[in-house]
Amino acid sequence: LVVSHDADFLDNVCTNIIIHLEDRNLKAYKGGYTEFKKRHGEARKHNEKEYKKLVGEAKKATGEQSSNGRQGEAREGKAFRQVRGEVRLFALAQQ
Repeated sequence: LVVSHDADFLDNVCTNIIIHLEDRNLKAYKGGYTEFKKRHGEARKHNEKEYKKLVGEAKKATGEQSSNGRQGEAREGKAFRQVRGEVRLFALAQQ
């Protein structure tokens, strides 16, 4: 087990596999730290895109109009943080 914030150190030490804990889930990433950061970032963007798509579909189905302005964006961001685990599970189920 290695804990560090030094990316160069992690790239040199973790060359085979990284196991990442997030939202009480473990996920294994092959490769070094740089590859992990790239793939993890891509997964997060994909999950956020899926979430926004689901929210849009739900609003359309219920007839609710999306909020304009920063307050609406903040609310949507908070909602994403609260349910991103469920969205991740949904995205994994779709694969």
